[in-house]
Order: sequence, then C-alpha cells, then structure tokens
Amino acid sequence: HKKTLSVKSTSITAKPSKMKISFLTTLSLLGLGATIVHGHDSLRSTGVGDVAEDSNTAHKMKLIPLQMKLMALERSMATSLETLTTKVAAVEIVNTQMAAVETGCKGTAITGTVVVTNHKVHNVPGKDEAGAFLPAAHTVWHDADIMVGKKNVGSSQGSCIQTSQVEWMGMGRFINCILTLSFNGSGIYQSGSVMLQGGFDFNSGISGVASVLAVTGGTGAYAGASGESTLSLGNGFVYGLDACA
Repeated sequence: HKKTLSVKSTSITAKPSKMKISFLTTLSLLGLGATIVHGHDSLRSTGVGDVAEDSNTAHKMKLIPLQMKLMALERSMATSLETLTTKVAAVEIVNTQMAAVETGCKGTAITGTVVVTNHKVHNVPGKDEAGAFLPAAHTVWHDADIMVGKKNVGSSQGSCIQTSQVEWMGMGRFINCILTLSFNGSGIYQSGSVMLQGGFDFNSGISGVASVLAVTGGTGAYAGASGESTLSLGNGFVYGLDACA
C-alpha cells in the first residue's frame, strides 16, 4: 500500500507542474509579456497599455530628427530671403547708377516710378455762390505716402490751385501744383527731397496722357536737382521721375 500511495502522489504532483509550464510557455510564445521566474514559477506581465506607450514613445523619438531638419530648413529659408532682399536692393542701386550714365547725369540720377497715396487734404472752397468753380481756389495736402510697390519710401506735401472753371468729377479739372517728394533713404532712393512744379490735368487717368512737371530743386542727396517728372492718375498720383542732382 505504501508503494501504491507513493506512485499516486508522484502522479498527482506531476500533472499540475506540467500544466503550469505548458501555460507559461504558451504565453511566452504568444508574446504577451509572460516571464518564468526560476525557482518560483511566478508570472509577470508587462501589460498591453505599456506596450502601446512604448511604441508611441519610439514613434515620437523617430520624429525628433525630422523636426530638427524642418527647423534648420526654416532658418535656411529665412537667411536666403534676407540675402535675396539685400541683393535686390543692390541691383536697384546699380540700375539707378547705370541710368545716370545713360542719361548723361554726372551726379545722382533720380529715376523710377513712385505712387503717392493717402493724402491728408485740406480744401479751400472752390466755388462761388452760383456753384461755378473759382480759379485760384487752393488744395493743400501733407504726409501723403510715397510708395514703390508695397514699400513706403517717404512722404509728400504740397499745394495746388485751380486754374480754370472746367469741372471734372466734382472738382476743378486743371490745377497748378508746387510739391515736395521727401525720401527717407530706404529702397533705391537716398535721403533727400525733390521739389516739383507744374500744371496737371485730372483727366489724365482717362485719356492716358500724363502731365509733365518740372523738377526745380532738391535737398540732401538730391541738392540742386533738375529735370522733369510725368504725373498721371492711377492707384494714386503716379510720378515718373527723370532728373539729376
């Protein structure tokens, strides 16, 4: 009887041991994070959430080099844009100098097209009691913007008088003006002012025929300027400068 009990005992204890090892081995083969600790046959699982978190972290780590490359590219593009802007300004200066040579100007050439907008206008009433336009009625403006493309290069001020009773869109069509273009030294124009005087026809915006004003002087880089400038209506008052200082 003792021998029989011993065999049965061995049989009973062997079966759970084999089942346990088989279960742990199966978990390990399935990759579910099971670990057999020798001596204790214990089970430890890392958990599906931890695996997902590790995968997300690894993905973020892979993105870091790409983000650094993108930042480097943005800095490179900003530097290139700044360099290009400087080169464009240099080319514009050279073009101005070449224009001076082509026009025979021995000093500083004053060429190019500028647009004057946003006039701060003060009008002296220009009609009599019957509603007729009065010659010599004044229009005065100040702090108007001088633009080259989208760049502000200075300000303008001046005054005009009506020279006839011909009406044009609610104002006197013909005027005579004395005005100043004051450049701030940015873009292709140096720091200085150019003075102009002459008659203007408001119908130039429709007819396409520009008026011509005389350049009568200047200050700063344009001291002693002489020449002329066309004047027409567009998206503002458009001056086509052709002078020399």
